[in-house]
Amino acid sequence: MRGRLRASKTLGFPVVKIDSSQGLIFQGDRNSAVTQIAVELNQDLELHLVKGKRLPPHAFSGFQGSSSEIFFSITPGASLCVGSMPKNHVLSLAGEIYGEPLLERLHHQNICQVEPAAYARMAQTLVRGASNDVQLQSCAAETDDAVLSFLEGINQSDQQNIPPRAYKNVDLVRDFVALTHESDCDKALTITDLTQQLFTSKTVLSVAIRQATGLSPLTFIRNVRLEQVRKALLSGVEPSGVGDIALRYGFPSRGHFSRYYRDLFGELPRDTLMKR
Repeated sequence: MRGRLRASKTLGFPVVKIDSSQGLIFQGDRNSAVTQIAVELNQDLELHLVKGKRLPPHAFSGFQGSSSEIFFSITPGASLCVGSMPKNHVLSLAGEIYGEPLLERLHHQNICQVEPAAYARMAQTLVRGASNDVQLQSCAAETDDAVLSFLEGINQSDQQNIPPRAYKNVDLVRDFVALTHESDCDKALTITDLTQQLFTSKTVLSVAIRQATGLSPLTFIRNVRLEQVRKALLSGVEPSGVGDIALRYGFPSRGHFSRYYRDLFGELPRDTLMKR
């Protein structure tokens, strides 16, 4: 057999990349402290089976929380990345952002065909993690990004099955935005803060955000926080620097913050400062 095995923990959790010239079968006990995700980089899936089920294209697999064993086979020529994310962290973020429906899926489901863009984003993250191409000081942020990409991919895959409930989505989201822009709101609000003050559940708020804006709760909340930063930068009353203001509103990584800010507003934070 010809192949290559690479392993790294630079994302904050173990990532293994497997390249094999022949079909392989993997079997063993599952580590109950981790949520595993397998992503096949080569879409030749003829012999790919996960617990006897064929693997569809653009799929996450192997993450079933109720399972105690690993059993899957791969096709000759496979190139596979497997990440072992900290389970408590995965479930905590899943519950906070998406609520009970996604927690149920993580517990019972083992294969999920996701949108191609979500698949590509997760695959790129795991490949980068396996190649040690991550700065150590950004390890915590990279862990969060990887976990959130995984959760968002699974959640979006079932978007068409969300029942058309009679929520007043626009009103709820409008109240959400107004709350974050109140004059005395000088911190990054969490989903828990917002649900308590809006007297609604995490699931209701998450569904309302998605149906009213077309964005995931994660992206929408991040954009609102970026708006808070921009407002503070333009106000001229903030003695703190850009980094301190960004940190206050929930952006500990300067690199990630600058990228998100530029993507949303088309300019860097320092360019905004010059407009005072």
